[in-house]
Amino acid sequence: MNRFFDKILIYCLSVIAMLNIMHGNYLVLTICLSVALSGAELYLLNDGDYKEFFKYDSSLEYIGVVLDIIVILACLSDKRLIVVIPVILYDIAFSRNIVGLLLSVIVYVSLAYQISSDGNISDLNIVYIGILMLVSFYLAANTKKINSLKRKCIELRDDTHIKQEQLAKQNAKLVVARDEQIHSAQLAERNRIAREIHDNVGHMLSRAILQMGALLSIYKEEPLHEQLEGVRETLDGAMNNIRSSVHDLHDESIDVRAQIETMAKPLNDKFKVDLDLDIDENMNRQIKYIIIGVCKEAISNIMKYSVNSNVDIKLIWHPSMYQLIIHDYYQMADDGESSKGIRKNSSGDNALSSYISNSSGMGLEGIRNRVESVDGLVRITDDDGFKVFVTIPIK
Repeated sequence: MNRFFDKILIYCLSVIAMLNIMHGNYLVLTICLSVALSGAELYLLNDGDYKEFFKYDSSLEYIGVVLDIIVILACLSDKRLIVVIPVILYDIAFSRNIVGLLLSVIVYVSLAYQISSDGNISDLNIVYIGILMLVSFYLAANTKKINSLKRKCIELRDDTHIKQEQLAKQNAKLVVARDEQIHSAQLAERNRIAREIHDNVGHMLSRAILQMGALLSIYKEEPLHEQLEGVRETLDGAMNNIRSSVHDLHDESIDVRAQIETMAKPLNDKFKVDLDLDIDENMNRQIKYIIIGVCKEAISNIMKYSVNSNVDIKLIWHPSMYQLIIHDYYQMADDGESSKGIRKNSSGDNALSSYISNSSGMGLEGIRNRVESVDGLVRITDDDGFKVFVTIPIK
């Protein structure tokens, strides 16, 4: 927009010189051609940052530069066209057209010399046009500088916005990591407290209960026997409460994510592992043990018998169920596209057959029994690599 207003200003000042030098149809034609030329240059030359001579981004810009040179040379045909030079000089200076700039100065000096020799045009008009050329050059340089600063400001704003987004993401990751560390510390502390209660207070209460049983067998006279029986019942109640509290603390200290991540670490030496765990902090204790047990058995068998390359372990928390997917497959390249399949072992047998037949410990049947004990479903498929798919409802 600054170029547009600059051009209007230069054009209006040039018209004053035209009115003093030209008359009649020639004046009207020159004004019209000047307007057309200014509009064409406004279209052909964009607001780019022209840093090097004669290196532009598009063919239109080259056309605009060449057009300026042609018009400057055409001014030599009539000395009265000296009034057009300030209009053209603005675009020449803006586009850093060194050739056009030198020609503008040469043509101005040549025409000024001819006019001074003829005496048809006053020297005041020649000086006025010279000053107008300087103004035109200054406005072009200043507008170019303003445009460059605007572009830098926009780039700085965009970079700042991008860095702010990156910083926000990093802060969010740090908050999540901090919360996970706090949660892990809380679980570890609960586990420690439960262990100390069990090892210290629990043992002392057990000894007190045994001693009370011995006293009851010795002192059977009333009312002492009845009072001792009441103390033993109190000790039994305290022992039951401590056991319940210790079990609750221990259950709360079970970190499913940490357990699965620890079990999956050895897989990184042989496989490309993808872990995606969505953990419900209020997950039932029995379901926690089942999920950890299924993962332990599947990962153990993968480590022992798998000849594939990729392992996916996903725990998905839905509003009404948990889904555990353990997928062992081989990533194959086929014409630039990836596909999943089952690799053959060294004996040429299907890896899935070896995987199932060699299952030890709890085994696949044990996985089914555990999952079905909480009304869950287990599906084992081999159509897209070996996959254990477990669904456990949330009650």
